[in-house]
Amino acid sequence: MIRLLVCCLFFLHLAEVCSAQFNTKIGYRAAWVQFDDYNSLLDDFNNERDWLDDTFKDLRLQQAVMMGGRYRWSNIALEFTGIFGFNSTKARGTDPAGNVSFFKQFAYRQAGGSLGVEFFAGLFSVGSSINWENFIVRTSDRSGGRKTEIMKEQGWSAQFFLSISSPRSANLALSLRPYIQLYQNDWDFSPAYEELGVAADKNSIEESMAFGVQVIFYNGK
Repeated sequence: MIRLLVCCLFFLHLAEVCSAQFNTKIGYRAAWVQFDDYNSLLDDFNNERDWLDDTFKDLRLQQAVMMGGRYRWSNIALEFTGIFGFNSTKARGTDPAGNVSFFKQFAYRQAGGSLGVEFFAGLFSVGSSINWENFIVRTSDRSGGRKTEIMKEQGWSAQFFLSISSPRSANLALSLRPYIQLYQNDWDFSPAYEELGVAADKNSIEESMAFGVQVIFYNGK
């Protein structure tokens, strides 16, 4: 009976220690990508139609919201994160050749998760993570209309980062984290080419790599 009581007290203490080291996290990330051929396609489409009132913007910046948690033991931590990305661009105008209204929107979405490890030295830290992400492109031919999925790329990636954190207050800490992300697979933009009436070729395959920065708030003891 005494042994059982001691074991219960031990596990209660262990649970208390673990919970004291757990932090919830919420943040924002901005990633810069280099889809040069795809962006050239959008630029050519714009330049060939000088009657467009709104033109397609290049896909160079991807934004995402992050939510998750972190377990920290002294100078090492384990993180898990959900990633929800969003971006869009549109072109519209009236073609004078037939006085026909034109509208086309591309909506870019990212969703996935990551599991990472982080090593601390004072306010600085380094780390890496393994990510699984979906990159989805949807299109619509009218403003406010239902979007149709035309492209879906998914796969693994590796992320490496350096982080600097603010001195921790009672319940909140801020971390600034520049990073590089290397994707296992290239992304095939052929459906987007075809959507714009351009035959897809080898240029529709884009290498996937991103440089970015994350701003993260950690809540907890």
